[in-house]
Amino acid sequence: MYHYLFGLSLLKSITPYFRKHVLTHLDPHDFFLVNVFSITFIVMCILLYRYFFDKTFDKKFKKITSMKLSHIGCILVLAVLTVVSSITIMSLDKNHNTPLLNSIFLRVISTITFVLVSIFVFKENYTLLQFFGISLIILGSFLVSKDK
Repeated sequence: MYHYLFGLSLLKSITPYFRKHVLTHLDPHDFFLVNVFSITFIVMCILLYRYFFDKTFDKKFKKITSMKLSHIGCILVLAVLTVVSSITIMSLDKNHNTPLLNSIFLRVISTITFVLVSIFVFKENYTLLQFFGISLIILGSFLVSKDK
């Protein structure tokens, strides 16, 4: 399982440079439009495959159609956050910072947010050693992003 996470992390770390390369030719909004159409096509292919070949698709579809209004609201909030953050990141990559700095900044903010949500929302407990490790992650990210 960890080798999958490691491999996906490596592939995911390359995406800011792909995005930067494409943004040399396209505006952020144009790139976002092409990206959304590409994702929609891939998701539709997966859904069609599951519709025709997955025996439990009817049960899954029934679960989706019986969602509460709060579930739908959460999905819409996630979708809006995804769109806004994607456009913001593309604009930053094209006009302001390098993909490395943007990626480091996002990882630091994600780490801090992840820890705060897990503590205050899910009531998880962390040991002193884990807090020390999280601090080293944040410190290392800032050290890498500092200019000469």
